[in-house]
Amino acid sequence: MFDDLFKSLPAGDQQVLLSVSMCARLSGGLVEALSGLTGGRAFLERMEHDQLFCTCIDESSAWFVIHPVFREFLERQVKEGGDVDAIAQHRRAATWFAGQSLWSEAIHHVLAAGDEQRALQWIAEHAMAVVGEGDFLALLAWERQLRERLLDSPVRLRLAFAWALGLTMMTGRAFKILEGIEASLVAPPRDARLRAECGALRAVLHGQRGDYDRALALAGAYEPSADDPPWVRKAILKSASYRIAARLAAWRGHGARARSLLDEGERIAAARDWNRVVASLGLEQARLSLLDGRVDRASLDVRRIEALIGRAALGSREYAFLQRTAAQGRTWLFLAGRDFAEALRAAEPLALRARESGRLLDEFAFETLVAVSDFEARDTAKATARFGEVCRRAAKVGAFRSIADQPVELSGLIHASLAAANAKGGGKALAISRGCARRWRPKPGDRRSLPWRLH
Repeated sequence: MFDDLFKSLPAGDQQVLLSVSMCARLSGGLVEALSGLTGGRAFLERMEHDQLFCTCIDESSAWFVIHPVFREFLERQVKEGGDVDAIAQHRRAATWFAGQSLWSEAIHHVLAAGDEQRALQWIAEHAMAVVGEGDFLALLAWERQLRERLLDSPVRLRLAFAWALGLTMMTGRAFKILEGIEASLVAPPRDARLRAECGALRAVLHGQRGDYDRALALAGAYEPSADDPPWVRKAILKSASYRIAARLAAWRGHGARARSLLDEGERIAAARDWNRVVASLGLEQARLSLLDGRVDRASLDVRRIEALIGRAALGSREYAFLQRTAAQGRTWLFLAGRDFAEALRAAEPLALRARESGRLLDEFAFETLVAVSDFEARDTAKATARFGEVCRRAAKVGAFRSIADQPVELSGLIHASLAAANAKGGGKALAISRGCARRWRPKPGDRRSLPWRLH
């Protein structure tokens, strides 16, 4: 498909595309650093104008992406021969991203270049900031690559990995790292704040295991400090403990217990003006309401989230979070009301902004909502292509939870996507099948027809 197109391009354009093919997103400056070309942004704009599988992904036209399938073709060309040194290009990309303080991408490329020592240095310096930005998948990828060298890593680095594992539900591995950290903390009061943060993480992990009383006791004992990372102090502990405990209670059929936990979490968060936590728990209330078929209750939950927006400073990160959370809830309501045009109008900007800011889990969730909207509006080809690509990418990082957690009907889209992927062959069918096997299997004794499972 791409071979003839690629050969028809001028030799200079071919060389530039090969030299940047290892990067998931591109800016004019990055193109210039990797290719030596003058006018990198003009090159990207021309590629987009000529419809050469290059798309701008932000309003300021600063970032572009090459279509993933075309980029895979370019990477194969680099591997099969030519004068592009992939290792050297990864080093150049790492240096450029580090210069922009874009550490997730910098560390990705330095690891791809095989420079584990520099990767460990950068991770140690910036891992907690990456956790704070919510890029858990990047940390998990690093943890898989560097697992044997983590035992000798600084405590802060190991704690960042433990948070990333815990917040992506890899509870057993998180506990193992946490226990090693706690055993090494022997010098109070110097280690007092680290112990407190370990207690916060332990509360989250017990909540994931269904030990609600222990989780909430630890959460209640946690005293915030100005020295703590703000995402621990304000959001993660209360949100994760109550929301995860409530989700597990609902999963086990204890609906009243789930509601009680969420109400209690909201009460504590509201008393401390933690509006983001209130919104997160409110969204979980809406999700449970929709799973129970109570659209009226879900609508009230979303309205409560919308009311919080006026309390945040215009343009602040809290304001953006509250708007995004409310928009996700509204999208669910549009789908529940079968207003697919409005659902699409709400979901597409959410997916775009998640992609621009690198929030991969959000991107998978919102892209799924766009695919469902297209599918229900009878644009089957577009829907199955989008959903297949989401599943393929989610399979690489084991992130099917973001897809499965949406309180919408997915079974028809899954079956259609499997049929389309099987007809074409390749990895998408396998990714969808694995996703179904991991996340859409019925629970023992569950008689409800839950909408996100295969029927």
